[in-house]
Amino acid sequence: MQLSEESSDSSRPSDTAGARQQQQSKLEDILIKMIRLIANVSISADIGQQLASTDSIVELLLNIIGM
Repeated sequence: MQLSEESSDSSRPSDTAGARQQQQSKLEDILIKMIRLIANVSISADIGQQLASTDSIVELLLNIIGM
């Protein structure tokens, strides 16, 4: 009986790690999509200038790249 309990307990951390990795992958996908959206919108001269002069957007992008 203990053997089956141990085997079920040993599967839990891998399930948790797998779920955590899947969630991280989803977050990375969302982050990539947001950066692409900002980049595509920034192509417009007027909007690009407004985004570049918006401190919160610049700070967000700098935080993403780790500066």
